[in-house]
Amino acid sequence: MEPAHWLGLARHSPLAILADLDGTLIPFAPTPEEARPSPDLVALLRALAGMPGLVLAVVSGRPRQSLEQALGNAPEPWLVAEHGGWRRAVGAWQGPAEAPPGAVGDLARALEAIAARHAGARVEEKTWSAALHWRQVPEPARTGLLVEAESAIEDWLARNPGHERLEGADILEIRPARLRKSLAVAWVRERAGPGTRVLALGDDLTDEDTFRALGVGDEGVLVGTAAGRPTAAHWRLPGPEEVTALLSWIAAARREEATPPIPVEPLPVATPTRRLALGEAGLELLVLSNRLPELRSPA
Repeated sequence: MEPAHWLGLARHSPLAILADLDGTLIPFAPTPEEARPSPDLVALLRALAGMPGLVLAVVSGRPRQSLEQALGNAPEPWLVAEHGGWRRAVGAWQGPAEAPPGAVGDLARALEAIAARHAGARVEEKTWSAALHWRQVPEPARTGLLVEAESAIEDWLARNPGHERLEGADILEIRPARLRKSLAVAWVRERAGPGTRVLALGDDLTDEDTFRALGVGDEGVLVGTAAGRPTAAHWRLPGPEEVTALLSWIAAARREEATPPIPVEPLPVATPTRRLALGEAGLELLVLSNRLPELRSPA
């Protein structure tokens, strides 16, 4: 799309920006404690969140405390933790899921026993889910870890319907199936007011739920360099640095400053209805229909 499209989106009111944290706003690190936004990024997020007609929400799979610590426990932006289970706009955290807290405790204990046999592996137990991390496990040892973990997880899922496995970047998480980051879309849209347009940015499979929940007039941006991955987003940015540039550009546009061409051009991503690859001169149109093919004899 032309820059005018993005300028119109950036200056729209109300505008809601939903951004994942790890891999989107900030690069990955060996541990969540090491993955923290810079003071400049925190200042930018606060500035955007304080603009009239704009809502900024950081939507993450992290637990509440980890998300608060990463962002300096600031009152803004809004926070969504544990894949939509916990939400905080102003004041205290609200919106716990209906699933009973601690339901995955026995699975977490089983995964901890497995992780103890593999250097670098660790288990994170959240309110409703358990996550196995292996980012620091040496590559040759990962296969054995995952074989053991898969067996324990499949056995547990067979006995606990209503839960699902969720694969991320060097992480495998088991959570209630009803927990989705897409819960944040309706929550933010309702609070932001009628006519809200949503800009969602995310890097992994958990963010696809958010992209699929977007409506006409909204935009989804996939962050990262993974090529060929199916996605419901229509645009791509290479990484967190480009996300920061885009957010800075939006802030400048809303202040009605003289804006140069958008500093980072989001690249359209292949979808069932639209396909444009970098460097291509034209578009390909695919028409889908439930009609039977019409056979005609040669003229």
